[in-house]
Formats: sequence, C-alpha cells, structure tokens
Amino acid sequence: MAISTGHAQGASARASDLATYVRLSLATLFWAGVFVAGKISLEVLDPVFLAAARFLVGAAAVGVVVVLTRRFAAAGTREIALFARIGFLGVFAYNILFTIALDLSTPLHGLVIIATTPAWTAALSLVMLRAAVRPMQLVGFACAFGAVLVVILPEARAAEWRFSSGTLLGDVLFVAAAIVWSVYTIEVKRALAAHAASTITGWSLALGALMLAPAAALLTEVPAEIAAIRPFDAAAIVYMGLLATLGAFWLWSQGVAAIGPARASVFLNLVPIWGAIMTAIAFATLPSPTILAAIGLAVTGVVLVQRAGR
Repeated sequence: MAISTGHAQGASARASDLATYVRLSLATLFWAGVFVAGKISLEVLDPVFLAAARFLVGAAAVGVVVVLTRRFAAAGTREIALFARIGFLGVFAYNILFTIALDLSTPLHGLVIIATTPAWTAALSLVMLRAAVRPMQLVGFACAFGAVLVVILPEARAAEWRFSSGTLLGDVLFVAAAIVWSVYTIEVKRALAAHAASTITGWSLALGALMLAPAAALLTEVPAEIAAIRPFDAAAIVYMGLLATLGAFWLWSQGVAAIGPARASVFLNLVPIWGAIMTAIAFATLPSPTILAAIGLAVTGVVLVQRAGR
C-alpha cells in the first residue's frame, strides 16, 4: 500500500510540474507573439496609438476583473505615486520605446535585444547595490551584451554610424527599452516588500494606460487610426491587451508560485526561440546564421548571469 501511495504521489507531482511547465511556456509564447502581431499591425497603425490601444484594452479588462471579483486594493497618495512611477516605467516608457523600435527595426532584432533584459537588470542591480561581481556574471554579461553588438554593429557600419538608418535607430531604442524594463523590474522588486504583485500590476497597468491615452491623442490622428484598423489589427490589439498582458501575467505568476522564481526564470529563454519560429512562419523568412548566433549568445549570457546570481 505504501508503494502504491508513493507511486500515486509521484505521478501527481509529475502531473503538477507538467502543468506548471505548460503555463510558463504559454506565457513566453504569448509574449513572443507581440513581436509578430505588433509588427504586422504597425504596417497601418502609428506605434504610439498601438501601444495605447493595447493597454487601454488591458486596463479595461482589469476593471472588469475587479468588478466581478469585488477585490479592489485601495491606495493612498504615497502608494499611488509609487504605482504611477512603476506604470510610467513599465507601461508608458517601455512600450512607447518598444513599439517605435518594432516599427523601425525587425522582430528578430527586437527578440535578441529584449532577450538580454535580465542581464541588464542584473548589471543595474550590481551597480545600485554595489555588490561584488562574480566571474561567471562577467562571462554572462560579455555573452549577452555581445549578442546586442552582433545585431547592431552590421547595421551601424552599413549606415556609417548615422541614425538615418531606421533599423539602427530601432535597435538603439530596443536597447533603451531593455534598460527601462530593467529599472522597472528593480522598482517592482522593492515595491513587493509592501504590496501584493496583483495590486502593483493592476494599479501600474491602469495608471500607465492613462498616461498612454493622452500621448496617443496628442501625437496621432486618433479618428484616422481607428478608421485604419483592419480585422487582423483589432484581433492583434485584443491579443496583446488580454493574452500577452493579463493572460501571460497570470500564467507566469502561477508558474512562479509553483516552482519559484529561479526555476521559472529559465523559461524566459524560450521567448526568442518562440519568436524566431513565429517570425519564420508569419513572414516566410528563416533567421540568418548571424541572428541564430545572436540568440544563442543572448540565451547563454542570461543563463550564466542568472546562475551566478543564485
């Protein structure tokens, strides 16, 4: 009987782990899809309008969830200021930079550069906390930042180091987006000491969306943008606002709660891999050997940095 019970418990644990791995994999799949869905929608939509539309959909969904569950986390002036700062970084600034970069550059370049974000986060954390750097971290930083150079240098040379090249400017904006997201991540880690993750996400998403809305109104012709929306673009906006934002966050949170942040973080390396596959399917073009090498460098660098930081 004991053996039977042990086998049953082992099977249950394996099934639970499998469900967790599926959740984490789906979250990274949804995030990777933003690069493809966003790029196609940017054929007709302004990047600022697209970013605002995505997060207004996400904020509206958060509002619906709050009403249905009746779980509203009240916040005072100090907390709202904190959530507004986080929303500015993670929703407004990051997504303005990301969407403009995606408009100017390519999804594959973005996938490589954004994949190095954990390395930027670790580097900034070391500087801000004045911690000692481990040898493995140095190797990881070299690989991750080397991946960025592999992507950017050919474009920089071709453009003679001038930003007249849209792709080069887009790549630089992707780097800026990665750095902004790293600062956002550090701010969220600090906020988690006093607030629940769902509270931080809900408030920052809503406040960030409220920042994006006037930006879109001031910088774009909103009626013309709405008129230009194709059925695919409408579906892409809903996908990015719901699945790639709220859905991915929920799946990721469930995975982290089950196996811990250290083990879950390994799954982030699936984002450039999923993205390369989806880009090949959507645009009927295979990644070049250079891009594949850059993805390999980025993933290797991030893994080394994460292992050294444990």
